[in-house]
Amino acid sequence: MKRGCSWALLAAAILLTVKACWEARHQLTVLNRWTAVTGTLLRREVPREHDADGYLYFQMKGTFRYPVDGKERESVARSLFGSTNFGWVAPRVLAYRVKEQYPIRYNPANPNVFEFGVGYNWLYFRTPLLYLTAAAACLLLRLAFLHVNRDPARCTQCRQTVLSFYSYCPDCGESISRA
Repeated sequence: MKRGCSWALLAAAILLTVKACWEARHQLTVLNRWTAVTGTLLRREVPREHDADGYLYFQMKGTFRYPVDGKERESVARSLFGSTNFGWVAPRVLAYRVKEQYPIRYNPANPNVFEFGVGYNWLYFRTPLLYLTAAAACLLLRLAFLHVNRDPARCTQCRQTVLSFYSYCPDCGESISRA
């Protein structure tokens, strides 16, 4: 039972780490392969939409103008940040001001597809980082579980259980190794 729970926690940590890497694929592709330019925010809004479970979901929708091969292009994109809690989304949306310039990255194969708010930051990598946090928690639980459930120390001579802070066995007087 002890070993089974320990292995289950290790398997969960590995699966969560794999899921985090899978979730980070898109962000890393955007950061490494898409073209970086500066775009001007023309309009922003937070439409009321529903997620797959039917809950209200709030996400910024921004219209940007940006240069592609010397020509101005105008396109719309949704933020990668979003939530069912409007109070969480509102300050992030308000940080984007209309008619101001922001770094964006567009797909060179299809310049109409772009993303804003891109970077090595908590907001952009939120989902993969949450999976990694859960994986770390599983590993810490596994370590704590192994520490709490390990077999007690025994005297090498009389095989009696010895508390960890004893220097000598209380039954036979044998010196206890700290190794």
